Amino acid sequence: MTRATRRQAAPPQPRRDDEAPLFFERGAHPTLRRWVVLSVAVAAVLGAIWLLQEGSDVPFAAQESASVAYDLAGNPISAPLSPGEGPRVGKPAPDFVLLDLEGRPWQLSALRGKAVVLNIWATWCPPCRAEMPELDALYQKYKDQDVLVLGLNLREDASAVSRFAKILNLTFPILLDPQGRAIAQYNIVALPTTFFIDREGVVSDINIGALSDKALEAKLRKAMQ
Repeated sequence: MTRATRRQAAPPQPRRDDEAPLFFERGAHPTLRRWVVLSVAVAAVLGAIWLLQEGSDVPFAAQESASVAYDLAGNPISAPLSPGEGPRVGKPAPDFVLLDLEGRPWQLSALRGKAVVLNIWATWCPPCRAEMPELDALYQKYKDQDVLVLGLNLREDASAVSRFAKILNLTFPILLDPQGRAIAQYNIVALPTTFFIDREGVVSDINIGALSDKALEAKLRKAMQ
């Protein structure tokens, strides 16, 4: 008999009492295993959210600022603001002609007979972003009642504005003001700023900061009277 055939495999050594089972071995503590698996899953979800946010130009709603508005330099403002030396309630809204994202011209004075909600905003403004779904819902609810919602963007690139509108599935017209001429006419001091214009082209209300759906509807109904 050869030495190789005489050699026998060493019998398995029993685990000592002070040796804990490996994490995924049979006998490992089930509670510990569940907690570790849960932690890995949570970390994976958070990582996916972070990656999605890094690839998007639109901030997630959970990260939006609670500030009332942002000034034109991008600084949050929490105190209540009054409109600048621009259009006044009870006075005609300044006229303008601007193109929308499809290249169609819009002249404000040509919209007489309609109640107009003119929202001035920017993609970098968190309160503006938070308000957009409410504005779109308002437009969908009242568009068949001679009501028009117009989003007037503050001097941003058309491609960035278009991407923003597609991400949020906005259906109301978005106007571009690359030179800021209309913005200057309205003397905007903070974003978002919303003008409610009645059917005669007269400003019925002005609001600085994001509005709730109920507040938007109440101010619109005033303009519809």
